[in-house]
Amino acid sequence: MCDNKNETVSHTESECGMLAQREYKRRHDNVARYVYWRFCEKYKLHRTYKWYDHKPEGVVENIEYKMLWDAMIQCNKKIKTRKLDFVLVDKKKKEVKIIDVAIPGDVRV
Repeated sequence: MCDNKNETVSHTESECGMLAQREYKRRHDNVARYVYWRFCEKYKLHRTYKWYDHKPEGVVENIEYKMLWDAMIQCNKKIKTRKLDFVLVDKKKKEVKIIDVAIPGDVRV
C-alpha cells in the first residue's frame, strides 16, 4: 500500500504509514471504547447494552463518578501528547484515574 517496504504481514499490521491514519486509529478507538464501556458498567454510568453500539459522550457522570472521553489535559507547560482516551473522577475520594490505551504491534515486542 505504501511502497516503502515489502508488504509483509508484520509491516501491514504495525508499520504501514498508509494504514496508520485510518485502520490503526480505528482499532485503537474500538479497544478504548470497549474499556470505557466496561468502566461505565463498573461505576454505574450510562451506557448501551452492547459495547459496539456505545457512542461515548464527552462527559458522563452520576453522584459518585464522572468520566471524560477523549479528554485534553490542561498543563502549565507544553506537552505534545496531553490528549487522553478517558479520565475517571471519583468525586467522594477526590481521586482521578487517567486511562490511555496503547495497541502495540507484535513485531516490536
